[in-house]
Amino acid sequence: MARTRSLQARVFDMLQTPTFGMLLALRLVNAMLVQTYIHPDETWQSLEVAHKLVFGYGFVTWEWRHGLRGFAHPMLFACVYKALQVLGLDDTRLITVAPYVLVAVIAASVDYATYCFARRVAGTDVARLALFCSLVSCTMSSGVMRPLANSAETAFTAAAFVYWPWTRTDRTTARGSLPTALVFAAMACIIRPTSGIIWMCAIVMMFVRQPRLGRATRILALTTAIGVPAISSMLLIDRVGYGMWKFPPYAFYLFNVREGLGTWFGESHPLYHVVVSMPVLFTTMLLFVVHGVWIAGQSARVTREPAYVAVGAIA
Repeated sequence: MARTRSLQARVFDMLQTPTFGMLLALRLVNAMLVQTYIHPDETWQSLEVAHKLVFGYGFVTWEWRHGLRGFAHPMLFACVYKALQVLGLDDTRLITVAPYVLVAVIAASVDYATYCFARRVAGTDVARLALFCSLVSCTMSSGVMRPLANSAETAFTAAAFVYWPWTRTDRTTARGSLPTALVFAAMACIIRPTSGIIWMCAIVMMFVRQPRLGRATRILALTTAIGVPAISSMLLIDRVGYGMWKFPPYAFYLFNVREGLGTWFGESHPLYHVVVSMPVLFTTMLLFVVHGVWIAGQSARVTREPAYVAVGAIA
């Protein structure tokens, strides 16, 4: 019994003052336990593309041949492969292990950002619970722990949420850093351009909450100062990847919106994310999440803006 209490105390202390190193150690163990594949993009939109970039051979799917995908995400793993090549370790088991070390870093970043975000907007007690939910989440331990663009996008988005200047319902602002938030948001958009929908909603929410001309001018200036280098970086990365100048977001728009060819693969119901995605993401925690959202909605000190942004992005 004493040992059980001691273990509970250690777990409580760990959640009270988590460190990135501790979370990374947990995710490295998590990475070793993931022995399955659940999505073709784990290979064909990341590792295989990165392998071809570094070693000169590998299979690329039709999306790459039509310029619909950006190279920013595969380039992360290409850096890992290149490091192994330079060190002469590309013919060892590290060629399969090293990419998942990077995945563990990404997942640990999501965990740590989740804790920091919850602590900033709702306090330490809520932050501990948020971190616990992140650590035991099936989506985190199985879904994010894979070399998917969504995983890296989630890490950058979570970091941006930490620094975003959210406004509480009592009209006070949770202190943040808009330039830092925009940098992380830009990184998320470089990895996955559709992430821009989230930040469009966040900026609109900011204007709605505090409609001041001076603030709008500052936000526009910051967005331009960070967005132009981000788009330039995206262009350069894709120039390296494709060997020619391409802008995948525009090709994606032509294919899926103007020509509507994406519907050939099927169409989702407008409520798909509500009735399918959310239950799958939260699994057994769904009822607790709904209850927590309801409690947060009753508090004047907890901002509702992140929830509004999420709903706007889903819609």
